Amino acid sequence: MPNGPRPWSWVRGGHWHDYSIKLAGGAAGIFRGAHVSPAHMAQLPLLVSAYGGAVHVRGMGVGPLTDSAARAAVNLTGRLARTITVRDQESAGLLEPMSEAWPAAVEVSPDVVYGLPLPAPGTGTVPEGLPDRYLAVNLRPWSDHPDRRRDLHTILLDTARDHGLAIVGVPMQATDEAALRDLVATAEASGSGVAVTVVPAGIDLPGFLEVLRGAEALVAMRLHANLLMHRLRRPAVGLVYDPKVGSHFAELGRSGYALELTAAGAGLRDALDRVLREGELPPATGSLVDGLEERARGELDRLTETLASDPLRIPDPAWVRYPAPAAKKPPPKAPAAAKAPATSETTATSETTAPSRPRQPAWRRAVRRIYRGVRRQLR
Repeated sequence: MPNGPRPWSWVRGGHWHDYSIKLAGGAAGIFRGAHVSPAHMAQLPLLVSAYGGAVHVRGMGVGPLTDSAARAAVNLTGRLARTITVRDQESAGLLEPMSEAWPAAVEVSPDVVYGLPLPAPGTGTVPEGLPDRYLAVNLRPWSDHPDRRRDLHTILLDTARDHGLAIVGVPMQATDEAALRDLVATAEASGSGVAVTVVPAGIDLPGFLEVLRGAEALVAMRLHANLLMHRLRRPAVGLVYDPKVGSHFAELGRSGYALELTAAGAGLRDALDRVLREGELPPATGSLVDGLEERARGELDRLTETLASDPLRIPDPAWVRYPAPAAKKPPPKAPAAAKAPATSETTATSETTAPSRPRQPAWRRAVRRIYRGVRRQLR
């Protein structure tokens, strides 16, 4: 490694929206040690910038973003970023007018998942016990009404029964499993006769893709479940719990297959019947996917070249060398009654016991683990 300081880059992707930043305490959560969603905030961009590194925002989704504190947190990251790309025009519009004052212009480019290489067919391990013909379903926890959730379950079960299909739940995160187990419980309680199984949330990407390839169609809330199904040139119906899902279907000319979660009813059944008749994506849609994949790969190549042009510098975060001081204890209250004198044993314990240190935020502990791992690799 050459001597002297060297630039350090940080690449941020994901989603900027009100609810995660609100959970983290708004913009003030940056300074209060927020335990929730630090990646949505500006702690890491601030750290990288303090050490002279470059911040790159790539393939970001935006919205809803109306809360003033959430916009303030996003505005700070935007002011620190060297490059910024968002995944659709709607996201770019939601960043205005504050983005006009940012050093880097906001560009629109395809979701980065379009550019990732996918494992070849047949390379993944399929979970045992999958049925021969099935409808793949992805659901996630959301704040919809229980009655509406049951209505959704009924439509899925009726559709699968009428088409002679089983249902296979495909969680993308561990939190999705509970929502899919609810579908299993509904199937058992209703006596629909439809077999519903759920694959493990920890399944690897090759196995996950094999499950999608084997499905007749997919019904999904998660954006990237729908996107991956489309990359496999297989049909999907999106449940729009967030605008990003509808935007994805719109860019493929498939808006008729994206149903608002709050209004999914007869329209959902009609969309499911249509995709099950299709079997494959139309050639025109496949061509659009081809173009998005090519553009996304080009964006990733460009980002790689940018990062490669800046040699790596490993930072030395202050909290590694200078741990946070122990919290001050409030002064003791006056005793209500005289206490027995301390024994020599208790006196020795109090003199040798170190004061407890307050538990640090989860994001700070995670960065410390990463930092220590990098230091070990460089030894």
